[in-house]
Amino acid sequence: MAMAIHSAKLASEAILDYYKNNENSREAMEMEYQKKWKEQFSSRLRMGRLLQRVLLSPGLSSFAQKIISTFPVLLPKIIAKTHGKPIV
Repeated sequence: MAMAIHSAKLASEAILDYYKNNENSREAMEMEYQKKWKEQFSSRLRMGRLLQRVLLSPGLSSFAQKIISTFPVLLPKIIAKTHGKPIV
């Protein structure tokens, strides 16, 4: 849900910029939006896919749980990789 809201914010900013500065084409506006979207979300999605593979594999899941239990400081770092920064 947060990614959808953030995506909408990026899209609305790109659209407003397009109408304010009629210098760019629609294609340029769309490319700029795609660039910003990838900057915001590609690493989060990549980490999510990796975590999904780990957690769906019984062996890897058990191993990951043991590592997290041994080094609990890792859990907030993993969570941070799947969450974005607050929307400003």
